[in-house]
Amino acid sequence: MLQKLRDQTQSTGFKILVAAIIVVLTLFGFGASNVFMNTAPDVARVGDFDISQAILEAETEREYRRLLSQMGSDFDTSQIDRVQLQQFTLQQLISREVLSQTAQTMGVRVSDAQVNEQLYTSPAYQVDGQFNEGVYRQQVQLLGYSPVTFVAAYADALSSEQMRDGVTKTASVSEWELAEIVRVVNQKRDIAFLPLTVENFSTDIAITDDEIARRYEEDQALYMTELAVDVAYVALRVEDLLQAPEIEVLEEDLLSLYEEDKINALADEQRDSAHILVQINDDRSQADALELITEIAARLNEGEAFEDLAKSLSEDPGSAANGGALGAVGKGIFDPAFEQALWALQSPGDVSPPVKSAFGYHLIRLNNIVEAEYPSFADQRADLVNRVRREQAESLFVDQALALERAAYEERFSLDSTAQSLGLQLQKAAAVRQGEPPAEGVLANQQVVDALFELEVLDGLNSSPIELNDEMVVIARVDNQY
Repeated sequence: MLQKLRDQTQSTGFKILVAAIIVVLTLFGFGASNVFMNTAPDVARVGDFDISQAILEAETEREYRRLLSQMGSDFDTSQIDRVQLQQFTLQQLISREVLSQTAQTMGVRVSDAQVNEQLYTSPAYQVDGQFNEGVYRQQVQLLGYSPVTFVAAYADALSSEQMRDGVTKTASVSEWELAEIVRVVNQKRDIAFLPLTVENFSTDIAITDDEIARRYEEDQALYMTELAVDVAYVALRVEDLLQAPEIEVLEEDLLSLYEEDKINALADEQRDSAHILVQINDDRSQADALELITEIAARLNEGEAFEDLAKSLSEDPGSAANGGALGAVGKGIFDPAFEQALWALQSPGDVSPPVKSAFGYHLIRLNNIVEAEYPSFADQRADLVNRVRREQAESLFVDQALALERAAYEERFSLDSTAQSLGLQLQKAAAVRQGEPPAEGVLANQQVVDALFELEVLDGLNSSPIELNDEMVVIARVDNQY
């Protein structure tokens, strides 16, 4: 039976069938045939249809394997951005569902006769130019449909296409509309204009001294200068504490941090694999599927090539054409049972015993282990020292900021002692205006400038601590105002 099936899959008809499968999947989604479906939350909703994370991941994986099949075995899979691929797939899912629901709302449906005619005349289901029921049922099975659900899905896809064609192919422009467009585009106009400016009327106007004095009295606010202040301030930064004597870098801390980073980096190991799938569905029981996958395993043991068997016998249309290749992926992508079996394989070339997932039985081959490379401790040491110093400086910064706040509050009307006690530089700036902050430096921050013009600060008190970010705090005061 297996040899007969293998002979059939080498025919031109079967190759047409595979192409049709890809087209059908593009039209109505991934159906029920996917190796990696997991229960997950929804990521989008189109009308009353929910697109779950599991559906999105399954569609993304199918799109990924379709790309691999198109590009060939020499294609560098690292060029595929998984995030962008998932976003593209989500847009395709949404567009497909919008078309389907719009067609239903507009009452666009194809008749049963049209569906049957499309199926009977499609080259995907023909042998020697005639519709072949066996080939048809084989495709339905590969897609994971029952005959009834397959026809319904096919009809839905045809309705969407008919609705879209009706919109895009019936747009037209009448002759008078076209003539009007040409007339407007080609028309020319001669214009004349006369400019009216203030200068045209100002030469004959006489202004008296009384009018000037009256306008000055009415608009005195326009001639007042903005309040300016001379400022003193202290700034505490994490950056300034990196070399503080309280900071101590121990070799054992560096080694511990290095090992922690290394473990986290190497946890991102990926595995390049291939598989052969025998489905469990309405037409095949679990026992029959296990018997068939066991026969395939025996043929592998007898020396037949894994790729050849995958191309001819695997029932995963997304990978079969590429010899069962799934590419290099990390954990969290595959079905849990599939993933556990793959990660249990130790060496490239190892093939698992039959593995049962929610979709059937698999034979899994480990092609390669892609381990993350990690630099040596010597190469990383300088960066580790900087990280340890910064972590301790950030902790010291919290304590120093509290001490700065207490000292400035106790001193209240000056910052001299505060700066001296904490080893900070007391800095000054002249003629700072609220509407015109300096172009650079601490006082270029509007938050600091606004604090200077609060009533209590203008009265001579030190400001409250001004947190510019997580690594810098400022306290300022007004020395003089004019």
